[in-house]
Amino acid sequence: MVKNVAAPNLGKAHTFSISDGKDTYTIKNASVLSYVRTSIINGNENRKTLGRAIYLYYKAADAYFNQGD
Repeated sequence: MVKNVAAPNLGKAHTFSISDGKDTYTIKNASVLSYVRTSIINGNENRKTLGRAIYLYYKAADAYFNQGD
């Protein structure tokens, strides 16, 4: 589990593994933006709205934190 993801790190990829003790399922290169994309494409209207809002928040944070680049 990834907790407390700062706004400029919403696109940072992580590897997640889930195991039942016998089999393990691993997801590589997943980020908050992975959830955003899935929400916008496959979610109900509330999830789509949430996905769009998180994406706009990420874009604003990215612009703010990369002003000097």
